Amino acid sequence: MQQISCQYLKQKLTGDYLGRVKADTDLQVSDTEVPGYHLRYSGKTGRKVLYLNYTLRLEDMRKERNLKLGVFPEISAAEGRAEAIKCRGQVLGGIDPMLERQERLRQAMGEQDKRIPFKVIMERYLEEHSKVFKKAETSRKEFQMARKHIIPALGNIPINELNVRHLEKMHQTIGEKTKTQANHCLLLVSYFLNWCEKQEYRNINTNPVRLIRKFKTKGRDRVLSDEEYQRVFEAMELGRRTNLINPVGFDILAFIIFTGCRSAEAKRLTWDEVGIGHKARC
Repeated sequence: MQQISCQYLKQKLTGDYLGRVKADTDLQVSDTEVPGYHLRYSGKTGRKVLYLNYTLRLEDMRKERNLKLGVFPEISAAEGRAEAIKCRGQVLGGIDPMLERQERLRQAMGEQDKRIPFKVIMERYLEEHSKVFKKAETSRKEFQMARKHIIPALGNIPINELNVRHLEKMHQTIGEKTKTQANHCLLLVSYFLNWCEKQEYRNINTNPVRLIRKFKTKGRDRVLSDEEYQRVFEAMELGRRTNLINPVGFDILAFIIFTGCRSAEAKRLTWDEVGIGHKARC
C-alpha cells in the first residue's frame, strides 16, 4: 500500500483558504499570525482538522501539547482562530487548555454521557483512526483482534471507568489460549486508550496498560528442512512450466528465499539497492 507523504506549508488560515484547500497528499499548514495554530489535512479523506500546538512550562518541566480545536467546517476559521488565541493566553498564564477543557467537559456531561460503553468508542477508533491512518493489513488485524477478543471482554464497561483490574482479567483470559495474542491485544488497547485521551474521552495520563506485566514469549525458530526446500523449488518449477500463475511471482518467491527479504521489501527494491557496499540492501 502506497504511503501518503506530508507537506508542511505556511498560510494564513482564512475561511476562504480552508474552503479551497485540496491535495493528493497530507498537508500541515501553519498559520502565519498565531503561533502553533495549524491545519492538518488528510489527502486520503479530505478531512480538515484545526489544532493548536503549544508548550506548557511548569517549573523545571516542559510539556508539549497538540490540542484539537475542531473539524472544518463544523468549526469556522474565525472560531478556530479565536479559540487558538484564547488558549495561548491561558498557556501564558500557566494554565493547560487541554486539562481545562476536560474539566469543563466533565462538568457539562450528564451521568448517561459519562458512561459511554467501551465498545462504542472502540468502533469509532477502528472506523475513524485505524481504517483511515494505518496500513490496510495493520487495520485488518486491529479490526480482527478488537471484535474477536477485546470487545467481547471489555465492551460494556464505561470508557472512563476502565481500569487495571478489567485489563488484567482480559489479558489472563486470552493468555490461557495464546500468550502472544494476549500481548498483542494489550498493545492495541494501549494505542486505543492513548487515542481516547487525545479525543478527550479519558483524562490525560490515565492509560492503565503500563501497569500490566506482559507474558514472556519465545521467538519463532522454525526453519524449513532441506527436504522441504526441495519440495518448494519443485513446486515452483512446476508452476513455471504450466504457467498457471504469472512466472514473475515465482522469481520473487525465489529471491525472498535466497535473500531473507520481506515480501514488501522485495517488491519495492530498486537496482541501486542491489550490489556490494554499505548502501546495498542485498
